Amino acid sequence: MSQFTLTRDDVEPLLEGLAILGTGGGGNPNWGRLILENDLTRGRTWNIVSLDSVPDDWTIVCGGMMGSVK
Repeated sequence: MSQFTLTRDDVEPLLEGLAILGTGGGGNPNWGRLILENDLTRGRTWNIVSLDSVPDDWTIVCGGMMGSVK
């Protein structure tokens, strides 16, 4: 499976890209920054995988901070 593991150096470019390409109504990217940095500090990893490498029988769930952050 092709994958890319995020590092601290990837947080800002990722948030910038998500702000440009995101369709969830915007909001303050600091929420995402805090979540990512907290996870990295705790030793958790975030991996980005190619959609083509995900088996057809997997169930994929996308979630997040549903609704407005206001």
